[in-house]
Amino acid sequence: LPLDIGFDQGLSPGALLFQTASTGQVRILAELVPEHGTGVSRFLEQLLPLLTGRFRELPPGVWSADPSGFYGADRIAGEMTWAEAVSKGLGHLIMPAPTNEPVLRIESVKLLLKTMIDAHTPALLVDPSCRMLIGGFAAHYKYRRIRSGSTDRFEDRPWKNDYATAHDALQYGVLGRR
Repeated sequence: LPLDIGFDQGLSPGALLFQTASTGQVRILAELVPEHGTGVSRFLEQLLPLLTGRFRELPPGVWSADPSGFYGADRIAGEMTWAEAVSKGLGHLIMPAPTNEPVLRIESVKLLLKTMIDAHTPALLVDPSCRMLIGGFAAHYKYRRIRSGSTDRFEDRPWKNDYATAHDALQYGVLGRR
């Protein structure tokens, strides 16, 4: 099966490497969640060994990123966007996910979590090495509570913590693949 990758960009970039079976099952194989402040060069230094090592035999599939990673470059000065720089460094085209709307992204993963391929086969499998993704599912990918007087409410978007990077990358990957 081809290797699909979802990317989250910015000062806390991340990548989720997965395969999508013909049945629709998504198999998360690995995650890359570098420390905050990692730029394109260091991100590529960490991602390339994964691609040329453990996954070297897999053909590239759909590589999809946060659409905002395709904006913000000074074209007159010849700058590339984050997604263009990573794409060039990897030698493979990265496409923008269809949206970065949080509700649609989260629902795309919720659908996988609620779906069974058959009576014994879940639609989403996660390799145990994906500690940030698993930690986010367990408790850390969450909405911040806002206290206002006698009522509490939650923010509209998940809190951007270290666990959010893996989850955002998964969401962009799933949306891009579908």
